[in-house]
Amino acid sequence: MSLLYMSYQMLLICSSLLTPSTISLLITGALNSAFPAFDLINSLVVSAVFFCKNINSN
Repeated sequence: MSLLYMSYQMLLICSSLLTPSTISLLITGALNSAFPAFDLINSLVVSAVFFCKNINSN
Protein backbone atom coordinates (compact mmCIF):
# COMPACT_ATOMS: atom_id res chain seq x y z
CA MET A 1 0.00 0.00 0.00
CA SER A 2 1.05 3.49 -0.72
CA LEU A 3 1.92 5.82 2.14
CA LEU A 4 -0.14 8.55 0.49
CA TYR A 5 -3.21 6.28 0.34
CA MET A 6 -2.82 5.26 3.98
CA SER A 7 -2.56 8.90 5.06
CA TYR A 8 -5.68 9.68 3.00
CA GLN A 9 -7.59 6.90 4.78
CA MET A 10 -6.38 8.15 8.17
CA LEU A 11 -7.57 11.66 7.31
CA LEU A 12 -11.00 10.29 6.38
CA ILE A 13 -11.28 8.41 9.66
CA CYS A 14 -10.28 11.46 11.70
CA SER A 15 -12.67 13.77 9.87
CA SER A 16 -15.56 11.32 10.25
CA LEU A 17 -14.93 11.25 14.00
CA LEU A 18 -14.60 15.03 14.39
CA THR A 19 -17.53 16.18 12.26
CA PRO A 20 -20.40 15.14 14.58
CA SER A 21 -18.74 16.70 17.61
CA THR A 22 -18.14 19.94 15.71
CA ILE A 23 -21.80 20.14 14.71
CA SER A 24 -22.85 19.42 18.28
CA LEU A 25 -20.64 22.25 19.56
CA LEU A 26 -22.05 24.61 16.93
CA ILE A 27 -25.61 23.81 18.03
CA THR A 28 -24.60 24.29 21.67
CA GLY A 29 -23.10 27.70 20.92
CA ALA A 30 -26.14 28.75 18.93
CA LEU A 31 -28.51 27.73 21.72
CA ASN A 32 -26.38 29.57 24.25
CA SER A 33 -26.41 32.72 22.09
CA ALA A 34 -30.11 32.57 21.27
CA PHE A 35 -31.25 31.76 24.81
CA PRO A 36 -28.91 33.40 27.34
CA ALA A 37 -30.92 31.89 30.22
CA PHE A 38 -29.46 28.48 29.29
CA ASP A 39 -25.99 27.88 30.61
CA LEU A 40 -23.51 25.86 28.57
CA ILE A 41 -24.27 22.55 30.28
CA ASN A 42 -28.00 22.82 29.60
CA SER A 43 -27.32 23.82 26.00
CA LEU A 44 -25.01 20.83 25.60
CA VAL A 45 -27.64 18.46 27.00
CA VAL A 46 -30.33 19.83 24.66
CA SER A 47 -27.92 19.56 21.75
CA ALA A 48 -26.99 15.97 22.65
CA VAL A 49 -30.64 14.93 22.94
CA PHE A 50 -31.43 16.54 19.58
CA PHE A 51 -28.38 14.93 18.00
CA CYS A 52 -29.13 11.44 19.36
CA LYS A 53 -32.77 11.71 18.33
CA ASN A 54 -31.75 12.52 14.75
CA ILE A 55 -29.24 9.66 14.64
CA ASN A 56 -31.81 7.16 15.87
CA SER A 57 -34.45 8.32 13.38
CA ASN A 58 -32.29 7.31 10.42
